[in-house]
Amino acid sequence: MVAFTARTRGAEGVILAGAMNDFDEVLELGLPVYSRGVSARTTRILGVEGAINVPITVGGVVITPGDAVFADSDGIAVLSESEIDGVVADLREKEGAEPAKKEEIRAGQMLSEWSGAAQFFEPSGAQR
Repeated sequence: MVAFTARTRGAEGVILAGAMNDFDEVLELGLPVYSRGVSARTTRILGVEGAINVPITVGGVVITPGDAVFADSDGIAVLSESEIDGVVADLREKEGAEPAKKEEIRAGQMLSEWSGAAQFFEPSGAQR
């Protein structure tokens, strides 16, 4: 019911510092949940309640109201409100450059040349 209520009230996702339960039901809601695992145990009997618009700590990271939280299968990133515009601009620029870079790679350019990693490798004589 917690996940259902969160989704109904507009939650876009949930990040937990512990395990989640009711995995199948939450999956059916289409509510992304990032947790440390799945467990049959519940905290409902503990009377644990939460709060809204207060600083929290998850996995040692303090998240404050106004922060942007991005999560996917690669991990979770938290940006302070002052970092959001700069990071979004950088990401848009990088994503905008990808189509041309993909064409260059199709034409034979090495990914390591584009990323700057080439400087860390010795030539092996391998074909491109």
